[in-house]
Amino acid sequence: MSELAFHDAVTFGRSGRVQSWMLEQEGAILEFNPRSRFRFDAIADAVADGLGLAWLPYWLVRKRIESGELVRVMHQISSHVSEVWAVWPEGPRLPTRVRSAIDALAVALPKLASPP
Repeated sequence: MSELAFHDAVTFGRSGRVQSWMLEQEGAILEFNPRSRFRFDAIADAVADGLGLAWLPYWLVRKRIESGELVRVMHQISSHVSEVWAVWPEGPRLPTRVRSAIDALAVALPKLASPP
């Protein structure tokens, strides 16, 4: 992982703060704060244009990786799995369409979230 420090990164920022990359290596979760060359929301586009490395969720870049537009690096290190939350307004009962959407996400997200 030490070689990451020598690369420029394209990072995601929120409220002026760069989000750390949470990586897993040999069962330990490591937090990496990349040297950020650019910080903006269109990260996948910037990386595809050759502006640097990025830590992005697999579901966001899966099609670009499958097409060869982006290449996964550092195969020996996995991304830390993050939690996903579904939030809805409190009420006396959960509408059927909301329950259906949550159930569909619970089935679909694990398949999209991790590389094969």
